[in-house]
Amino acid sequence: MKFYFYLIPIVLLSGCKQSNSNESMVPEKKLNPTQVITIDSATIKAKLSTDQYEELTAIVDTVQLEKKYGKQWDFCDCIYKTDSINKAIENSETLTDMEITNLFNRFEVIDLHCKILISGANTTPEERKNHQRKVKQCKKSLGI
Repeated sequence: MKFYFYLIPIVLLSGCKQSNSNESMVPEKKLNPTQVITIDSATIKAKLSTDQYEELTAIVDTVQLEKKYGKQWDFCDCIYKTDSINKAIENSETLTDMEITNLFNRFEVIDLHCKILISGANTTPEERKNHQRKVKQCKKSLGI
């Protein structure tokens, strides 16, 4: 009986032996995060759907803006905050000078964190239409 007591763990351990051979493993290529990779945008656009390309472009734009201006807010957050400032300014006849000054100070903070609203390349009619569609989607999701 003691013989089986010692034999069972030995059989189990020898059956679960892992191969230490590295021959079957492919060496992992290390990427340099600071390396600049240039890729033709026409090639990328041809391989991605329109939505994927727009999303990738938005990510690249955000990264570039954050390098230049610091942390940027979400597009819909910026829409909501600028809309609230615009509504407050529309009703500015009932505000005191101090409240108006506070509004403009708040607008400067929003402007610093919402460069994405003014940096988009929406110069063609199609790009302007896409921008307006995004703004409508944000306002609809926020209930504005």
